[in-house]
Amino acid sequence: MRTGELAQRAGVNVETLRFYEREKLLQAPPRTEGGYRSYSERDLETVRFIKRCQQLGFTLREIRELEQLHRGFPGAAATGKPQMAKLRKFLEISEECLKGIEQKIRWLQKMRSDLSRMAAEVRKSKGLVCPSGRK
Repeated sequence: MRTGELAQRAGVNVETLRFYEREKLLQAPPRTEGGYRSYSERDLETVRFIKRCQQLGFTLREIRELEQLHRGFPGAAATGKPQMAKLRKFLEISEECLKGIEQKIRWLQKMRSDLSRMAAEVRKSKGLVCPSGRK
């Protein structure tokens, strides 16, 4: 499939695909005789994988590593030999991401608490005076 079709099916724009190629997240596809990029279904799966990882909060570096692991799993499954080093690396990356998520949750909970408190103070005040400006 050509670039436009891949972009449409993956729900990204063409520039995103080019960015993924530059960042080595997506392998450069072969070209047709006319010079057009020719993507496969596997490339579509890769782009969807990248997008999902981004939605989960993984960094580009982590996604690059996860994609390499993702590509290696079918081969390991076919031989019946799980590659423990790859599994450990996947767990390491995932655990690091989970720490970041937990940190964001704590920050958002504090922000929600602060905003709720400030809104309650504004509702109680006789004027619209920001509580953070009071001394």
